Amino acid sequence: MKKVFIPVVGQVINIGDTLHRKILISWLRDRSTELHIYVGNAPQSFIEALDLKEEDIVYSSISKWLFSIIFKDFLRKKLFIFNPGEITFSNSRLVKELVLFPFYLYIRITGGKILRIGVAAQSDIKIKYKWLWNKLIGFSNKIYWRTIKSSELFKKGEVIPDLAFYKIDQNIVYEKKYFIVISMRGDRKLPSQKWFEAIKEFQQKNNLSIAVVSQVKIDNERAKEIAAKLRGEYYIWENQYNHNRQEEIVNEIYRKSKIAISDRLHVLIAAYTKGVIPTDVSVTKSNKVQDHFDVLPLEDVSVFESKSSKEEIIDFLQSKLDKGFNETKMYNTFSRLNKVKRELPL
Repeated sequence: MKKVFIPVVGQVINIGDTLHRKILISWLRDRSTELHIYVGNAPQSFIEALDLKEEDIVYSSISKWLFSIIFKDFLRKKLFIFNPGEITFSNSRLVKELVLFPFYLYIRITGGKILRIGVAAQSDIKIKYKWLWNKLIGFSNKIYWRTIKSSELFKKGEVIPDLAFYKIDQNIVYEKKYFIVISMRGDRKLPSQKWFEAIKEFQQKNNLSIAVVSQVKIDNERAKEIAAKLRGEYYIWENQYNHNRQEEIVNEIYRKSKIAISDRLHVLIAAYTKGVIPTDVSVTKSNKVQDHFDVLPLEDVSVFESKSSKEEIIDFLQSKLDKGFNETKMYNTFSRLNKVKRELPL
């Protein structure tokens, strides 16, 4: 049985960070592998949300995990698979990659493979020490980028949809959808009065209800603010709820929603897989959301409120709603990911 070493550390207060990780883990498990998973100091709630099995070998100690890379079946082939997600290309990330490089080298020398699956360069980034990053990235046997821009930046690798697009609902009931679901980042400024007026008029025109959700704990207060201003319901991540429970709560709202408005990428992806039209009316100029939906391809998901009038925001949302949800594209995206799953060079 092939031994696979994979780190899954992430933002532990973010449901989005467990979505693509548990999909990748399930893909690897389906290929008859022995999984050696490094979770660091992640809380039990985060670990449970990864859907691990009893046979998976879980490490909280980085030294024990690295020791196992070398000495577990010494000199036998192994696989090192990177955490899916965004690569910041910060100095601290560079140091971590350099520390791990001797272990990459050992795996390659002993006939193993290094894979990066579902990764992306941080959007709109200028990379320091690009030549060094080119060497580190290029040392991988195979790279699956989740944005076109990432592939163009390094001129290598294959572009695939974000892994979170894989978990789709098979039986979407459009007749039972009546919400506009909203989720905005708590670490950005509050949307403008124009933003609120546009959404309120759009909601009233289409006789929809408003639900505001939080997939990230730091968005809780922002969800309450938005719900109060729009007189909608809110579903925040209460302290008594673990990752799995909060994921269940927001998924139930998505199943009842026609359209989503969010600047959180994995809110829009999770909603999209439940048959919800994704829109990003962002308070900050960021291409992250659009970069990921371009891969499907799904155009014109994002607009910037600072560059749009109230009427233009309403028209944007209305045009999306009138066009409806493209279920064929969702299934095509799932099929593309299923092909990647089958053809992973393990």
